[in-house]
Amino acid sequence: MQNKVAKRKDNFRLDPVIKTGSAILADYKGSGYDRGYLAPADDMAWSKKAMSESFFLTNMSPQVPGLNRGMWRILEEQIRKWALKEQELYIITGPIIRPNYKTIGPNKVTVPQWYYKIIVDYHQPEIKALAFMIPNRKPQKALQSFAVSIDKLEEVTQLDFLNLLPQKVQMQLESKVNLSQWKLPATKASKPKVSKSKATTGSKYWISSTNKRHNSTCRYYQNSMLL
Repeated sequence: MQNKVAKRKDNFRLDPVIKTGSAILADYKGSGYDRGYLAPADDMAWSKKAMSESFFLTNMSPQVPGLNRGMWRILEEQIRKWALKEQELYIITGPIIRPNYKTIGPNKVTVPQWYYKIIVDYHQPEIKALAFMIPNRKPQKALQSFAVSIDKLEEVTQLDFLNLLPQKVQMQLESKVNLSQWKLPATKASKPKVSKSKATTGSKYWISSTNKRHNSTCRYYQNSMLL
């Protein structure tokens, strides 16, 4: 983010505009879920007011820590890099809630099953868009695996996202998943290599990240297989 004028202060609080009730801090305490940003605080560093308001609880939604602190954070950081490169991007983000959802806290705050982000570059020479639908858990696949068409997101959410754009542009942007137009970060963690020994006994061994070999009889072997 360029032109930073505000520092993050983590001032989580109620939104004074909402009079009908909302989540409170106690709803998240001990829940096992993070206060996941919809509009990231780091996107608001250009304004003290915007930075402060990003900590309203109306901008939060329960996210599994493995998602919030991992792939979701990486995607937010990547979007900021794209924004610097493209000069201007439009971002649409939100939760996807289906029946049999969980709740947390005394106010029974709904825990979404998925989250989505849509990134739109509506500037020549290359008008383009990209969308993601990511489950609310620690992802086991690369970010690219969760790319979907905007048409698919509209089908799932029953929302019409780009309805103010010309119909021809909507069709162009919403119908396809074109990853080649975007440089995506690698987000899938590599796992330890597990191989079969070449010995005729058929024994197995594990090679650690420090290139140390653990045979199947080693006390560390069983734990390593769970990674």
